[in-house]
Amino acid sequence: MVEAAKPRLRIAVLHRNFTQSGGGAEHYAVAMVEALAAQHEFHVFAQKIEHRVNGVSYTQIPHWFEKPRFLNQLIYATCVAWHTRCGFDIVHSHENTWCGNVQTVHVLPLSHQLFAGKPLWRKALKCLSVATSPRLLTYWLLEKFRFWPGADRYIVAVSEPLRRVMVDSLHCPAERVVTIAPGVDVPPSASEPIGKDTHTKTDSVKTLARTALGIPADAHVLLWVGNDAQKKGLSTALAALAQLPQDYVLVVAGAANPKASWQHLLTPELKRRVVVLGVVKNMAQLYSAGDALVHPTLEDTFGMVVLEAMAHGLPVVVSNDNYCGVAASLTDEHNALILQNPKNALEMTQKIEHLFDANIYVFLANNAKSWAQTQSWEVLSKQQNRLYWDIVTKSHG
Repeated sequence: MVEAAKPRLRIAVLHRNFTQSGGGAEHYAVAMVEALAAQHEFHVFAQKIEHRVNGVSYTQIPHWFEKPRFLNQLIYATCVAWHTRCGFDIVHSHENTWCGNVQTVHVLPLSHQLFAGKPLWRKALKCLSVATSPRLLTYWLLEKFRFWPGADRYIVAVSEPLRRVMVDSLHCPAERVVTIAPGVDVPPSASEPIGKDTHTKTDSVKTLARTALGIPADAHVLLWVGNDAQKKGLSTALAALAQLPQDYVLVVAGAANPKASWQHLLTPELKRRVVVLGVVKNMAQLYSAGDALVHPTLEDTFGMVVLEAMAHGLPVVVSNDNYCGVAASLTDEHNALILQNPKNALEMTQKIEHLFDANIYVFLANNAKSWAQTQSWEVLSKQQNRLYWDIVTKSHG
């Protein structure tokens, strides 16, 4: 007997910026819609729409001003609450809104940042700050309503450490908090094994990519990618570079702001070994040009750049899961090298030198690629789809 096909669900997706050129949260929202658009009827409610998926409906939410941002967030939340008040099986929010039976959390909650681990007197001061700041009060209230327990409300954390924060710090019901990590677009070369000469000058694809980006062809090329130089540990990466041999080069990609936090570290000698690219649109080309990714981040709920680099066969040196969510899924010395202290430049230097041992390099690179293939958007969207159906089934049960 042939099993009857499941009906298409009507799903509202809430994200102020529906674009692939934004950060990890934007990419996550777009990729999930793309992966499931053939199975369900999606309606996207956004203020900025730069990416359209066939078969998906879009509603433009008013965006009258940029600042104050908290007021714009409140207007957005009010508008989408009105638009989605009826007619949808699932309302999936990636934003601070009080509506939505699926709430995907991409960043550390404000309540956790303000109060977690603080002594009582510090908490009292923070409460006073919230009460006297329209901005903080608006964000705090939106967050409280967003995570308010409901019979059909589930919270999706993008990493296991973030899930623990939601349960332990914000006291969300554990059975209502699930982890669905970001996925990756697995490149066509992912099935090709990495050989011992992959990180040498003999790789023609690598050579072409380096020529196009102005990167020395015969160097050991370390990639650092980020918009926030301080949070993503650029100063540690530069300090580690200064302790490495002259044939090591660090490529800085992304906005890397504030510049003042790291440019003073560029001595004349070090400046010759740092290639500053700024924002890079063709990330695949950048990964092709690199030998390894260094990510000594101090705060990342997940760390998309780590997953993307691994999918392209790059070994990674990354902060542990107290600082970077993706590290909770990685194994030190197996598919990554994990930093115990991302502020320790000496530890990072030693990890990088260890990585470039030929046998270690090949082992890490191949294991990195193998693990990344298990994190494709196709695989992870199935987890999201199961959650949708669990909610619908329980609400009709």
